[in-house]
Formats: sequence, structure tokens, C-alpha cells
Amino acid sequence: MDVGTGPGPSMYAVSDFYSNTLPKRQNEDSIREQAGFSIDYVERSYQFRNWLHHFTEFVNYYCPTQIPWLVPFHHGTFDDFQNLEFNQTEIRLERDDDGEQVPFHYVRRHRFDLIVFSNFLTTKEQTAAFSKEIENCARYLRNDGILVVVGAKSSSKKYKEVYGEIEKTIVLGRYSNRKLVARCQRVMLSDSVMGYSWKDGYGERLKALTKSVFDALQAHAGDVIPKEAADLLRNSVQPEYSRPIEWELLVFRKKARPRQQTPNPSVHRTLRDKAAQRR
Repeated sequence: MDVGTGPGPSMYAVSDFYSNTLPKRQNEDSIREQAGFSIDYVERSYQFRNWLHHFTEFVNYYCPTQIPWLVPFHHGTFDDFQNLEFNQTEIRLERDDDGEQVPFHYVRRHRFDLIVFSNFLTTKEQTAAFSKEIENCARYLRNDGILVVVGAKSSSKKYKEVYGEIEKTIVLGRYSNRKLVARCQRVMLSDSVMGYSWKDGYGERLKALTKSVFDALQAHAGDVIPKEAADLLRNSVQPEYSRPIEWELLVFRKKARPRQQTPNPSVHRTLRDKAAQRR
């Protein structure tokens, strides 16, 4: 699940990551049926949700690799992160013995192996306000599930405070219940900073893509592009343009195990007596 997905870069990256382990198929339907994973997202902006729907439909139709992005083709399940509910009461219609349609209530439980916050938690105050929702994300991870936070580098005082608040909320959360003993701990990475430069291979591909889009925009709607935006785009695709882009990752892992049940004394005595009889 991707939280605050916006235009969805994390979802497309996750889809690429998992799809690379799958054998190539002849058509999109067989890939979807055999993928072994599904993606969902949280996004309250109708414009972004609509864009994700149409963009995924378009690029998967023109799919030169024959491996489509398995991003939700229609809108994701969750709208707003505030008061996010992992156990949703839903209704479906079923027919009774008389053939009449009657409402049937059931609980749909959402449990995830991976939850991503990509540039969503940006201030300490916002993070503190969402502490209940952040803790619930860790609570409803499956065993060995991963929670990933992506943002600016912690060398920034602002983001150092944000990451400190996130870690405190997740690590100090209480996840055990009468059936499970559980915790969520930070995974210490050898290098938590990732990045690329506009002069390396990744940057050159981005320049080529940006230039093709900019050229198409100029050809069809050049008169409506603001001069400031046009100048910025024109400068960014020049061969000499170079700018390092870096970000940092925080990773947490959920661990859970069944709680040891206290044996019933009467059952214990019965088993002990039977064992004695066999001897």
C-alpha cells in the first residue's frame, strides 16, 4: 500500500521490482492472474486518482515490454489517511430462500506486506497528528512486513525531527494482543541515502524523456506554456545540465508470533494420566 501516492512513482517502482521476478507471459491478463501480488493506495485528491487511472490504462495499452504496471487500474481503496480504517464494514446483496435480495454485512480486513510513505510525512507536527494512523499501519502489517519512509535527507534539521517522530511512534507502538506477541523495529541500513545525478545514466534518460515531452508540448500547445516553466524545462534538458538528487530511507520490520497459551490444568492431568497408563 502506498500512502499519499500522488502521481504514483512508488507504486510503479514496486510493480517493476516484483514483476522482474515473474516469467514473461503472452498477454496482460495472464500476468495479472499469476502476479502473486497486488497494490493499493491512499490518495484523497480526485485529480491524482483520475490521472493514475487514465495514465495506467494508456501506458499498459502501449506496453512494449509486455509486462504492464500492476498499479490499480481503477481507483485505490482508500481516500484519506486520517482515520484510515483497516477493518472496513461492507455490504453486499445476497438472495434469501424466497429469492429476495437482502443486505449481508461483512468485514473486509486489509493486511499488507509492504507500506510506503513517499514524501508524505514532511513536518514534525503533521507526523505527530497522524501518530494513530502511522501506528496502525505498523499494527496491520503482516508478520515480516516492511514499512518504508522516503523523504529528504536527515542532515536537514527539519527532516531529522520528522524521522525522529516517526521512529518514536512506530518503535514505541504496542502491537501485541491476546493471540500474538508483536513488535516493529527499525532496520538499520548500511547506507540509507540513495540518489542519482542528471549527468549519470539515469539523469540522461530523464533528460531524453523530458525533452520528448517538452517538444510535444511546444508543438501542440507552445503558446500556453508559461515562459518561466518553458525556460526551466529548456535548461534542464541541456547536455551540460547537472544536478544531484538525493533522498533517504527509513525502514521498519514487523515481527509477530503466536502467544504461548497457558495449558488447561484438567487437560494436562488427563494427558499425564494417559501417559502413565501407557508406561
